[in-house]
Amino acid sequence: MRVGNDELKQQDAPSIHRTLHLADKTRATVRLHTLQTRHSRSARSLCSIMIREENDDERRNETQTQLPKASPEDWLEERKRIWTKEQELIASQVKVYNDPTTNTQQQQQRHDRNSNSPATVVVEDTSWCKVLRTSFLDNDKTKTKESSKLDWTKNHQQQHCQQHDNRYYFGGVDVGWPNPPNNTKDPVAVAVYVVIDARTMEVVYRDHDWIPMSDLPPYISTFLAFREIDPLEKLVRKQLVEKPEITPAAILVDGNGIFHPRHSGIACFLGVRTGIPTIGIGKTLLFIENKNNSDCPNNDTHSNSSSERGGDDEYRWSRRKLDERIDGVLADMHRRLLDGDEHQCGLAGRLEAHRGLLLSKGPIQGETIDNDQTKGASPREQLLKDLAPFCNGITTFLEAPNNKDGTKEGDDRFRFLGAALFGHGGGNNKGKKPSGSKPKSSSAGGSKRPIIVSVGHKVSLAEAVSITASMSLFRIPEPVREADLWGRELLRKRNML
Repeated sequence: MRVGNDELKQQDAPSIHRTLHLADKTRATVRLHTLQTRHSRSARSLCSIMIREENDDERRNETQTQLPKASPEDWLEERKRIWTKEQELIASQVKVYNDPTTNTQQQQQRHDRNSNSPATVVVEDTSWCKVLRTSFLDNDKTKTKESSKLDWTKNHQQQHCQQHDNRYYFGGVDVGWPNPPNNTKDPVAVAVYVVIDARTMEVVYRDHDWIPMSDLPPYISTFLAFREIDPLEKLVRKQLVEKPEITPAAILVDGNGIFHPRHSGIACFLGVRTGIPTIGIGKTLLFIENKNNSDCPNNDTHSNSSSERGGDDEYRWSRRKLDERIDGVLADMHRRLLDGDEHQCGLAGRLEAHRGLLLSKGPIQGETIDNDQTKGASPREQLLKDLAPFCNGITTFLEAPNNKDGTKEGDDRFRFLGAALFGHGGGNNKGKKPSGSKPKSSSAGGSKRPIIVSVGHKVSLAEAVSITASMSLFRIPEPVREADLWGRELLRKRNML
């Protein structure tokens, strides 16, 4: 609508307002310099506002025409690109300590780190395995929770000055999700942080935080950290401020550390951001493939046929490959300790005295288990029962996959991505009443299902598996298990589980 000079001269200020209002969102061309009425200042101001708004609308429409709205797929790819850069930055800051081979090296390494974390003690070193234990545990592995608590209470006065030595404290974090996730109008998740005293296996600190699920990014495989890290970091920093005396020697995280395609799982994020040593606990095997082998056609880790996976089994860890490694280690140890010369030379007796964690020194593939020795049980379960008197768990390191040209990745920190821990948690649960439902793996031979332990930050891999086995009364180590159980209880109270 065109507003002329003659019209403006004949109208008062209210009518000018009505005229401009009726021109709603239309282009008005006004020669402001010719206005001579007493309302010219008001008219110029109102007309300038109208013209400026129209110009802004035109520019906005032109921008939307030139740059169409991004699709969800484009947004997702952009987030992945940004997150990948942040993961690479975290991986560059992760500290993976070397495993000491002697007590002198351990003491020097602990002094260099300026840390109270319990260094791993190699109590036996043979040509085919090492026996590991940690300094905060008694040699009597059958001591019950009640007797340990009694001894600690009896000596409380003498130990008061050392009571808050954080070598005895280990944390656990987990995030609990409602099931089903949309069973309420405003679904929320709960982040949980607990600290456990290794001397008594009692929870000495716990805290939680509710998180609206609408505030969280969607779950994307290998990007779990960006969904859970902020609330977990908040809980840990809160404890560092309010109760620094019980800061744990290490935090066990429900998630992976460097056992990750970009060596930056959620345990790495929590460790780097808080400065506390962290250990990744993977309940299931995460797909791992060398980044230089991106042309492998199939990502299915459940297939049993090498041809179905595109023949790439040698370049990654799969369930079948892990099972072969575990069965090979068990068969080799069983043959050496029960059927071979090791039993005659006294090694078996020394292992029974140590009852530590058996670390296999080399990859053993293709070993078969004699079904005549299984006595009706599954082969793995029976072998674990036979080996239970000699150890509190068995572990084998999982090396990084080779490149297709046969070379390893250049960074020596990631030569081993993690370790499979199995046969742990059995026989240690006397006197420990489970919180909640009875765990599935409480047999005398320990857990036949492995967990994947990996370095998060500021620990060695041997320390990580040794601490994990020592803190395991069942398949899942107590810090992570207690955090998970408490999170479930909190969700249950809100009728979200």
